[in-house]
Amino acid sequence: MIFDAALVRNLTITALIGLTNPVIANPQATDQYAAHYKDQSIVRVRTTSEAQLNFVLSQADDIWSERVGIGPLEIMIPQSRLENLTHAGIPWDNLITDLQSHVEQSQQEMRSIREAQSRSKPEGFQRGGMVHDDEWFATYRNLEEIQNYTQNIVNLRPDLAQIQVIGQSWEGRDMHSITISAPDSAENPREQRRAIYLFSTVHAREWIAPMTTTYMASKLAEDYDNDLQIRMMLDELRVIIVPIGNPDGYLYTWSDERFWRNTRRINSNGTIGVNINRNWGYEWGNQGSSSDPSNTNYRGTHPFSEPETEALRDVALNLGDLLVADIEYHSYSQLMIRPWGYSENAVLHEPFQSHLHDIGSQMADRIFDHTGEIYESIPGIELYTAAGASKDWFFGVLNRPSYTIELRPAYADFSPPDSEIFPCASENYEALKVFIEQTAFANRLLHEEEPLRDVLDERIVRLMAFTGSDEQIGSTLALHARIGTDSEFEQFPMEYEDSRLYSGLLPEGECGEVIQYYFSAVLANGEHITVPENGASTPYQSIYTSQAQYFLDPMEVDTGWISNPDGDTATSGFWEVAAPQPGSHHPPADNSIDGTKCWITDARTPTAEDDFDVDNGYATLISPRFSATPGSTISFWYWHIPSPERQDIARLRISNDDGQSSIIASGLRDSFESQWKRVELNIDDIIEPTESMRLIFQIYDNRTDSTVELAIDDLSIGLPGCPINRADLNADASLNFQDLSLFIQFLQA
Repeated sequence: MIFDAALVRNLTITALIGLTNPVIANPQATDQYAAHYKDQSIVRVRTTSEAQLNFVLSQADDIWSERVGIGPLEIMIPQSRLENLTHAGIPWDNLITDLQSHVEQSQQEMRSIREAQSRSKPEGFQRGGMVHDDEWFATYRNLEEIQNYTQNIVNLRPDLAQIQVIGQSWEGRDMHSITISAPDSAENPREQRRAIYLFSTVHAREWIAPMTTTYMASKLAEDYDNDLQIRMMLDELRVIIVPIGNPDGYLYTWSDERFWRNTRRINSNGTIGVNINRNWGYEWGNQGSSSDPSNTNYRGTHPFSEPETEALRDVALNLGDLLVADIEYHSYSQLMIRPWGYSENAVLHEPFQSHLHDIGSQMADRIFDHTGEIYESIPGIELYTAAGASKDWFFGVLNRPSYTIELRPAYADFSPPDSEIFPCASENYEALKVFIEQTAFANRLLHEEEPLRDVLDERIVRLMAFTGSDEQIGSTLALHARIGTDSEFEQFPMEYEDSRLYSGLLPEGECGEVIQYYFSAVLANGEHITVPENGASTPYQSIYTSQAQYFLDPMEVDTGWISNPDGDTATSGFWEVAAPQPGSHHPPADNSIDGTKCWITDARTPTAEDDFDVDNGYATLISPRFSATPGSTISFWYWHIPSPERQDIARLRISNDDGQSSIIASGLRDSFESQWKRVELNIDDIIEPTESMRLIFQIYDNRTDSTVELAIDDLSIGLPGCPINRADLNADASLNFQDLSLFIQFLQA
């Protein structure tokens, strides 16, 4: 459909080049915004004929709908022209009555949040040690801020994150990607890993999109150390993210025109912009795109005519066969959109139709479980035709699963409240995990090998199944294990825990013995698979070991800990040695096999969800003084429930000067699947061992409406090894008073 040139903001070339436009650090409603949106409304019209559609386009100043055709259409229109629609017999619904007031309210909300953050974080967000900061996502961020935030990820975790310049925009700005993956190694080189590709903000006004993809980058980096599922994914994959695919346009939405959509190319007729989601080279020029440079769906002069599209394409081409799948993020509508979109007559044949539909539905289901929001899984042509879109190119040319996800909100608004940013990002991070499961790990079983296993700890091994139904896999899944390397493998059952997680129990062994094991399952199609791939020929292997104890505390009594010291700010949820009482926000019991108690932040069963937990600050627990030598390790178990928004923090600090100073040793995120989780740390990797060591556990409540609990159990500190004599508890090759002292500790416990 041909648009009137007035539908696109045809300002002077000088004003539109934008090479000197500043990045607004403290955004305000500008005069340019006022000039654009004064007396404007957003309405949804419903046309029934070509003539009605042409009339609507002649009255509109901008088109907000992706789809432009007969039927529903969302437009920006001066309030004075609304009566023209009524006189023409075209029904309309008012979605945003006063667009200028709407923009100013959004800008004021951003200013208020930024002012509050400037008081709580006077040094800003990039000066701390946090690779991911939920508070950063409390408001929208401009181009410079997003680039600084992603660079901060790399600065803090260069082992996990790398930034690359993938190309330049039409105005010459660098376009950046950030890659998140496990540390590089000779045995598992990063560049040989498969890749998931995510990009966003090819339409400049969709501000919630770069916030979502930037969230994914820092959250993946943070969760690598804390989340078994993410760690196993990133051990095998790269996730490549381009937060802003249209930097010129995005900058312009901050400096001049909030709802600018396309690039900033100067076209042959003097208009500005190309819709680069119509510029991809599969079925380019088909339905839903335009050859008219004045049209909001102008597709460019030829496929990949735009430097932005070329750069985004080349990321995929350079990956070759290692590319697994891709997602492009847009807003608004809350949709999971799959191919095809190039023609209303396009047909996606089986089994691809069902496979892609199922992936979209599972992503939508995960979001609903996480936040209760409803996303719908649909083919592109069900919403609108859009030839030259990325999803069709990835699927049609590269034969890769591809989606366009329309983010929040469900209603027509490119400026949803700032409060929508965090939940939108969080729920789509959960959907991304599903997408990775279903594309990269189809027909896969994943396990994390532990080279050393303490004979005093649990013998459980856990496996994640990224294939088939829980019932189908569970009925065929088996653990095969043997002590030593020559005996026959025995088969042991696996039990379902939760969320595709299964567990089995290894046979009991002596300290120093080798245990080998593998897993097997039968898929729905009858295929037999083993993990690792060659099963009994190349099994997983662990060595049973022990630990010479310098310090052992089963936490059945207070052995000299300092709890809730002066200076703590929490108003409830104080540390105590107690048996956890039953409740949804408590561990079901302590971790010790022969005990009942642990250190916990108030063991009482809450009468309401937010009762008795840590509130309004932090609660501290400090260990007795202990000594350590080079090679010493710390081992303990913890159980942690944070708020659903993940804005609360639990961490371990360690001191080598009797608590006078300390450094962060480990973050304690929520214990996987609400289970007790073991942590083992090498003191040498953190701080110099001395005779005046202390551990400091702290739990922070950063939200008044969240439930936050932490429990610690079974702490031991010592040297790995196997004692020659079972009575030689500290493994120093002699029986002495230290062994007796440790034995007394066991009896007291």
